[in-house]
Amino acid sequence: MTAYSIKDLEHITGIKAHTLRIWEQRYDFIHPHRTSTNIRYYTDDDLKLILNVNFLKNHGYKISDINKMAHETVRKTVNTLIENGYGYAEQLHALTLATIELNEEKFENILIAYTEEFSIEHMMTQLIFPFLNKMNVQWHTGSFSAIHKQFAATLIRQKLISAIDAEKFIPGPGTESYILFGPPEEKSEICLLFSQLILKKNKRRVINLSLNVKPEDLKILSKNFRPDYIFTTLFSPASQLKIFQYLAAISDIFPSSHLLIATKPYNKEILKNLPDNVKLIPSGSEFISFVTKSNN
Repeated sequence: MTAYSIKDLEHITGIKAHTLRIWEQRYDFIHPHRTSTNIRYYTDDDLKLILNVNFLKNHGYKISDINKMAHETVRKTVNTLIENGYGYAEQLHALTLATIELNEEKFENILIAYTEEFSIEHMMTQLIFPFLNKMNVQWHTGSFSAIHKQFAATLIRQKLISAIDAEKFIPGPGTESYILFGPPEEKSEICLLFSQLILKKNKRRVINLSLNVKPEDLKILSKNFRPDYIFTTLFSPASQLKIFQYLAAISDIFPSSHLLIATKPYNKEILKNLPDNVKLIPSGSEFISFVTKSNN
């Protein structure tokens, strides 16, 4: 059982701690537990309930009316709203709850329902990446555990690999080529898998080396393969500190290749003095735009 502080609840739910304390005083649905030293804490069940109460409140329900509902009624009402009106807020809420519950079936059903209406590219750029960004903040604040983060990442990774396998394009001579990889400090390969999928869909030759690739490892590959583009990820603060020496080493190995760097939008200012053959890719949508434009 996870124990959450009131600050944890604030980070995860977006409800101010002051508001949560008022709810505790006025209503019956929220009751903090106490440690032997009288420090208040909340359980997974408390977190799920508060998420659902806030969801109903944001959909026009009065807190006083929600307070009269049984907890199971609150949960069923939320599920009904999600099933009947699958908007962005509902999807983020449903993914968050499925992750907290470590409910694989629910998580996968959300993704299946989304891809039945939209493309997997749309799902990744409009839902999954915002969800992962939100979750990453909550993980750094200690609100979510590494288990929750790994649970979500594994299911998303499986979805991407399945979509990549379904693309049967075989590149011929002269096909534009890409190498994808992440440096040793990077921890997630979801961005690389997403990029691999986009490239295959757009009939590009792509080699995905995954994570933990050092410049010296690329020297072996360079003897037999000269890609048009090299795509790497720089999301980790540690990898960002080494970016200039890292890029210099890659450029020495592949002097005629263009370098694409997937990074966070706010790094544009930090990384503004890069060589002309280097392009920053601050979002999945921008990568799609870049690849599709080069088709024309």
